[in-house]
Amino acid sequence: MGTSSGWTIGGGSRAGTDSSLINPADYLPGGSRYVADIATSHSSIVTNGTDPNIKTLMPNIVYRVLLFMFAEAFVF
Repeated sequence: MGTSSGWTIGGGSRAGTDSSLINPADYLPGGSRYVADIATSHSSIVTNGTDPNIKTLMPNIVYRVLLFMFAEAFVF
């Protein structure tokens, strides 16, 4: 399993923000929407993987989360 060593972990709430207006830098440390509690409590490593339904017909089209302790994150 991987670690976040060498990566910057971001996190925050996008409530009320249209998808087209999301700026990833806002969710990194020092960004206007960064929330440390979210970043540190929702961290994971995401890797490509195979869809369990179509298996090798279209390999590596989905992403799976390798949890080190929580469920979701923005990892930039």
